[in-house]
Amino acid sequence: MDENVKCRSTDNLNVCPTKIQSKNVQAKLRGLVDMLLGYLKDIKNPPVLQNSLNFDGTIIKNELGKLGLILANDATKMTLTCKPPCTPSAAIPTINAISETLFLISGHAASVPLSAGKTFANEIKSTTGDIIYASAALANSFLDSPIDMNTTNYGHLISTGILWNACDLFQQLPSNNSIAVSQKWKGILALLEDAICEIVDLISENNQNANDDIDDGWDEILGTSTAESSTLSTTEKEMGNLCLDLIKLVQLLFKKILHRCIDPLNTSDQLNTKNIDSFRQDSINETLDQLVHLGNSIIDCTDELGTNLYSPHNVEIIVSHANDLKSHSQELIGLAMLLTTGSHKEWFVLCDGQLSSFERRLKTQPFQMREYYKVTNVVAKKAHHEGRPFGTCPECNQPRTGYKWCKACYSVHFNNEFSTWTSENEEIDKFIQECQLNSFGRSHCLEWVNPNKFKNIQFLARGGFGTIHKAEWIDGPIAEWDPKMKKWKKELEKKTKYIVALKSLDNSQNITADFLNEVKTSLRCALSNLIIRCLGITRHLETGDYMMIMDYGYGGNMHGWWNALNYSGSLPDIVEQFLLADDIKQKMEVNFQNDFEKNMTYHPQAIYTSRLLRLEKLGKENEVKPINNELRSREIPTLRSFSSDSLDSRQFNLELPSDMC
Repeated sequence: MDENVKCRSTDNLNVCPTKIQSKNVQAKLRGLVDMLLGYLKDIKNPPVLQNSLNFDGTIIKNELGKLGLILANDATKMTLTCKPPCTPSAAIPTINAISETLFLISGHAASVPLSAGKTFANEIKSTTGDIIYASAALANSFLDSPIDMNTTNYGHLISTGILWNACDLFQQLPSNNSIAVSQKWKGILALLEDAICEIVDLISENNQNANDDIDDGWDEILGTSTAESSTLSTTEKEMGNLCLDLIKLVQLLFKKILHRCIDPLNTSDQLNTKNIDSFRQDSINETLDQLVHLGNSIIDCTDELGTNLYSPHNVEIIVSHANDLKSHSQELIGLAMLLTTGSHKEWFVLCDGQLSSFERRLKTQPFQMREYYKVTNVVAKKAHHEGRPFGTCPECNQPRTGYKWCKACYSVHFNNEFSTWTSENEEIDKFIQECQLNSFGRSHCLEWVNPNKFKNIQFLARGGFGTIHKAEWIDGPIAEWDPKMKKWKKELEKKTKYIVALKSLDNSQNITADFLNEVKTSLRCALSNLIIRCLGITRHLETGDYMMIMDYGYGGNMHGWWNALNYSGSLPDIVEQFLLADDIKQKMEVNFQNDFEKNMTYHPQAIYTSRLLRLEKLGKENEVKPINNELRSREIPTLRSFSSDSLDSRQFNLELPSDMC
């Protein structure tokens, strides 16, 4: 047939009828895509309705479920009728039908009031948004000139499959806020379980031979050996186990909240009762929404913990995330207490106490009591050589020499402040200044602290050569320099108490050299996790004696623990510390300089049982050297002995001398 017979003349132009029909279908599809993109913008807006007494989430769930089935059927019809070559008589009715279905879906989603609960409303809006977007992508796939939807332009068959999957989600929608929270909560529990498995695997791998590491593909991605990149030191393994215990406790807390607080609200008759602290339904929903928000924050903290465990030597960062995890979990307990009654509250109170105990354990662990890396110049170069840089200094853009520490810049800041303080002793001033100018990290930096910076000073004990006091340091020690504020940031400033021990030597105002020798010895031993860190120097207001400011050992002194020992009962905690000290002896060793080894004149009252005991290093009384031409040895109280059989057949030498290394 002649071409002119197939086409008709319109305004003196030859136009093919099939092209006219195709343009009509294209216009309908374009209009559908524009309408759906408009719906997507509306979906992102907050709910228009703040409250609605007639709202029923069950009805919304059922209606959306039915519309999802209809939409899936409409998507199939659109795929069959709109693919080229299409017939307008079949395609246009299908496009109209799918437009009407999506209009109803959008309207139902917009009818969810804010009082129904943010978690429930967000779940409805999120699922509806996925369906509208998938529908728009399907319609867009049939356009001759598809619009840019910031996504991969799938073919119509793939787009149809994506829409079917989105429609299936409508069958799983919650009917109220508590069910929505329950679904989110189970997802968080699954993530916590994954985190626990990851940490367990990491610790297990580090306990095995590095040569047994399986090639899982990560070596090539990371550009290094997985065994090397995730190798943990003894301290880091101990910290990893502690974090693992914390996450397991948090996981148990989540399970209890699910079963005791959330699931009981999932029945409609209980939602409207007033037997839960007289809460109205909207107040309950608000509390449930806060639970989800805190749950997500806890997952973020857990992820940060796991990530940093795979990057060894980020100990202080991990401790910070562990403290955040503990704090968020305790906030979670406060919310859970609002949603439960009776004996269930007692369990949450006990759990809060367990979380608080983790804070104490973090404080008494070696990695919290002192900066993990005690950096010297050699150690700093070694750290960079091993691929463990401390980052870049924001002031000079050069590699930092320690954690949050730049020797070049900080020495200038310290020097500018030399004229603002004095200990009233030239030797001590010079010593502190040298420490500040030459320190590569916080562990070797001392500061002079005015006595009025301490409060709640308590006498602890008198030893052979001086006294020990416990005090609260108002500002805490220097943490890092704030380049914006042009001042030093203080550790734990205005956040919590910073407890320290103040140790003095009698008549130290007249024996400056001997006092400084003890300070120097403490700094020389700063590389050891067994020596409590010296933070600075101050002075006793009444006696004028100079005092070392040291981290506080929360375990008390040795005699206090020994006198509390109960031989007839189970093995007390002090025995566990003896066992730990024996293990530490095998795995760690402090390399002292020969000229300092015999001058470590620490008395038993100064030995704090913060799980750092090295009993075999206590020395002999006759090794004590005279100080300032006076023999300052004292008779050491004898500690009671007991049979080694009571210590699980472990042999210990319990003759405690007067000297500790």
